[in-house]
Amino acid sequence: MAPHRHDVKKLAIHDAKAQECWIVKKGSIRVILYDLDDTKIKSEILKCGDFLVTLGGGHGMETLEDEATILEVKNGPFTGRDYTSFVEKEILS
Repeated sequence: MAPHRHDVKKLAIHDAKAQECWIVKKGSIRVILYDLDDTKIKSEILKCGDFLVTLGGGHGMETLEDEATILEVKNGPFTGRDYTSFVEKEILS
């Protein structure tokens, strides 16, 4: 790809949910992923160099080491707290 610079453009503000990317820079974390109805669907451990992109549903995260460090990238603009906490639902058998 040839060197390039992106032109300035006006972005329309519209209804959109945040999409996030977490990159583990140091240590490890546990991520918990939830379906659109807040049902827990998966728990995964991410280690240094791993990344996760979330596009829908819910998620939680806990550090597994005191020195764990992540980089979180979200679509913007940042307008303050933009999430709703919930209590996870259990999967019924």
